[in-house]
Amino acid sequence: MKNLIDIINKYKVSDYKITEKTIDSYQLFFVHENLETVRRSVTTDKNVTIYQDHDGFRGNSSFSVYGSDTPEVLCDKVEKAISNALLINDKAYTLPESEKESFEIKSNIAEVPFDKLASDVAKVVFDASRREKGGLNAVEIFINKIDIHVVNSRGIDKSQRKYNIEVEAIPTFNGEKESVELYQFYTSGDYNPQTIADLVKEKMADVEARSIATKPEGLDCKIILHSGDLQVVFAELVSQLNYSSIYGHTNLHSVGDDIQKDSTGDKINVTMRGVLDGVSASSHFDGDGTKMVDCKVIEEGKIISAYGDNRFAQYLGEKATGALSIMDVEGGKEKKVDLEQGEYLECVFFSGIQVDLYGDYIGGEVRLAYHCKDGVKTPVTGISISGKLSEVINTIKLSSEKEVDGRYFGPTIASLEKMSIY
Repeated sequence: MKNLIDIINKYKVSDYKITEKTIDSYQLFFVHENLETVRRSVTTDKNVTIYQDHDGFRGNSSFSVYGSDTPEVLCDKVEKAISNALLINDKAYTLPESEKESFEIKSNIAEVPFDKLASDVAKVVFDASRREKGGLNAVEIFINKIDIHVVNSRGIDKSQRKYNIEVEAIPTFNGEKESVELYQFYTSGDYNPQTIADLVKEKMADVEARSIATKPEGLDCKIILHSGDLQVVFAELVSQLNYSSIYGHTNLHSVGDDIQKDSTGDKINVTMRGVLDGVSASSHFDGDGTKMVDCKVIEEGKIISAYGDNRFAQYLGEKATGALSIMDVEGGKEKKVDLEQGEYLECVFFSGIQVDLYGDYIGGEVRLAYHCKDGVKTPVTGISISGKLSEVINTIKLSSEKEVDGRYFGPTIASLEKMSIY
């Protein structure tokens, strides 16, 4: 790091930022239950951004640094970055300044040797997957320790360490005529064996149901979505509240707008966070070294605040919150079991749920769902759902139970109305 800084300082650059990310990863690869590969890898990615002020503007250009780079190669990269930065005419802004901090995000993953933990995860996964005529066609398990270090020319020197588990699996069911597969990816900043086991059992039941699912006719009922798809819905709602969207005039709604004027369900409350227990995306600072500051953006269906990084905060004259990415969504009034009453279509797997705020659309092709009526749960497939997002969001009812799913911590399920099924 010091040698790199010394080389950069030979040139008259306005500012610089250096980001170093090291991932220490223990990995297991299975075909069926046969362990094919065990891998331990340590990879480091180092990136430099050069900022150059000119004619009242600020430009920037980035390059990667490799272990094989000689001083001469690095000098050439810096010179090219300066030239490229002079071609960029961004509105002037300053970098964050004068903070030196080190963090470690608490995780029980750090308490167990990686090889033992990976073996434990594998046992949990395969024990939960055993099912007549079914199993896991392939499984990949990653135990990761991630170190991030950000330094800039204005006195930022921040580092943090965090951990996560990643499990990628292909649940498979061998029917009489064909085999059916689904895909599942799980990640967490903590090790929760019961959560993993429950998820695997659920997906094994789903893939068996997929093998006998049929196309229904004439369905007209409420829709149930799970956390993974709810994450997409809420990500679309909050993306427009980022300072960069507001500065670029691509936001549909603004602070003060009520996005649930005619609500018949639960009012939406969303807080953007930097760190949250069990969320692998947790971070105390963003890519610029800006401190993450939690920010409530939607309260009782109304937009009350925006959020964003250092650069666009300056452009808008707002306080930087950092590039927050974790969505903490409040639960609703009713329990999951209460929402699962009456007739409903529980959507389990989409080809890809589509949520378009600007096109006022929510929908997608459903690969597997359960039609539930009069206590009978029937697997169905070959259907699509669609609706006007602005109308559907007014009917949303959120479960009081919450769970972590990627960058989302929120209701486990939600019911939605005013959607067509065809």
